[in-house]
Order: sequence, then structure tokens, then C-alpha cells
Amino acid sequence: MLHTEEYATWCMERFGYFLHHRPTSRTRTNGLMANTVDKIRAQGFEVDDRL
Repeated sequence: MLHTEEYATWCMERFGYFLHHRPTSRTRTNGLMANTVDKIRAQGFEVDDRL
């Protein structure tokens, strides 16, 4: 993962804790991912739905 210091700061500002990057996590459900996408969009970012 690149830019970990910036990412850690961003996580603390947005969530209050460091959100670990676990791309193969078994907790990644469709509901959780949809919730994450909604939060990203709410912050004004574009999301590529194909990903």
C-alpha cells in the first residue's frame, strides 16, 4: 500500500481509527461494500462500479 502516512491521517479524520486494508478479507460482504461505496460517494468521490 502506498502513502500509508497520508492514508492513516485520512482514516483518523474520517473514521476516528485506522481502517486496515484487507483485500482478501472474508468479512467483505456485499452489504459492507455497498455501505463503504455510499460513504465514499457521500464524501464527493466518484466510484467505479465495475470494481
